[in-house]
Amino acid sequence: MQDKKIDIEKLLEAKSEGIDKEIEKLFPRKMSGKWLDFALGKALYKYDAETIHKTTSEPLWEFLDRGGKRWRPSLMLLCCEAVGGSANKIKEFVVFPELIHNSTLVEDDMEDRSELRRGKPCTHKIFGEDVAINLGSMMYMLPFVMLYKNTKKLDAKKKSGIYDMVVQELLRVHIGQATDIGWHRGMKENISEEEYLQMCINKTVCQGFLAGWARFWGMEPRSRLRSLGTLEPALEWLSRYRTTYLI
Repeated sequence: MQDKKIDIEKLLEAKSEGIDKEIEKLFPRKMSGKWLDFALGKALYKYDAETIHKTTSEPLWEFLDRGGKRWRPSLMLLCCEAVGGSANKIKEFVVFPELIHNSTLVEDDMEDRSELRRGKPCTHKIFGEDVAINLGSMMYMLPFVMLYKNTKKLDAKKKSGIYDMVVQELLRVHIGQATDIGWHRGMKENISEEEYLQMCINKTVCQGFLAGWARFWGMEPRSRLRSLGTLEPALEWLSRYRTTYLI
């Protein structure tokens, strides 16, 4: 039987629109008092939705609308399907890898004193460093609205497991970035290949994150879940390739 070839670019393009729609469901393009009441609870006094829009929704969507391949959430869905799960069942959770990834880019651009990102001035160049710093931090936390509001009606065990996995991966990506910053500042010479590759894996929000989502929503039989034993090395290779050749 001849292997079926997949056009990765077309696959990513096809999934991109749906991923953006899920992000928009979570965080609106136009900030409103209604969303703030939902996410934060009723104001004790009054939310300034107009200013919050200018410092959160506007810069966030300006950045996301520049494009990007959305390959992390796409691969997350494919990993789930690879072990017998339903991509449709977990589609709302694509906001986790995509928003976390983009938050690292906003912050990385400031750390590197970058001028351009995806062909346009970096967020901190357009909106200011104060807005960009706050936005980067907020984008890490936005997906958690799904969990503490429990919009998917998850049981306590699954919700706790997702919390644990995501927080661990957030720490991992910051450890990877801390390593990279230290090396760029000349804090260590003679970096080994193993140390470099571990840094790549840590900072790309890839290996453990994507395999973890697949474990949460993979279906029986259990033998299909055990196939992740061969899937994780592939994810490690992908994160290594992504960092080394594509960033």
